[in-house]
Amino acid sequence: MDDGNSGDGPASEDPIPITDPTIDLELVDGSPESRSPDGLGRQVDSEVQFDITNGGSDVTITGISISEAGDADYLEKTARGWDPDGDEVQITGGGSDGSLNRDGRLLVGPEAQRYDLDEQATIESSENATVELKRFYEERQWSSEHDMSGKTVTLVLYTDLDHPDYQGKTPVEVTFSLPA
Repeated sequence: MDDGNSGDGPASEDPIPITDPTIDLELVDGSPESRSPDGLGRQVDSEVQFDITNGGSDVTITGISISEAGDADYLEKTARGWDPDGDEVQITGGGSDGSLNRDGRLLVGPEAQRYDLDEQATIESSENATVELKRFYEERQWSSEHDMSGKTVTLVLYTDLDHPDYQGKTPVEVTFSLPA
């Protein structure tokens, strides 16, 4: 039985770093930040946002996996019942917006899987897009939001970039450290 945590396939074991010169996507310097969710009483910086820019042809982002996010174990849109209709992943600006809205958790870390976006995002040539990841949690007796301030995040964006080593879904690894 699907508990809502299952992904759409295994995470890539050999992604291409976003810093590779054959990749036209770039992380916008200074853009990664952690922040508190809106509308909650106890505020910890459990959400992450960063910008990427496209220096080449239009690129479609089809999926995501998150292999590292501090000590977080999963990503989930709800905060004890708050915002059950929100998205765990939103990609906005730069062309057509994309999102991922699961009924369960997106596993983070060694158990991470690939999750296909419900709505694929397109980043047009010479445009920037903002990627938002909503709410990181630690698995404990009582799950709690994980403060992402000062943490390192490593994730893979699955794209339609034309790369000789991949057929169709080129995995691009993005790693950054968040300000404390």
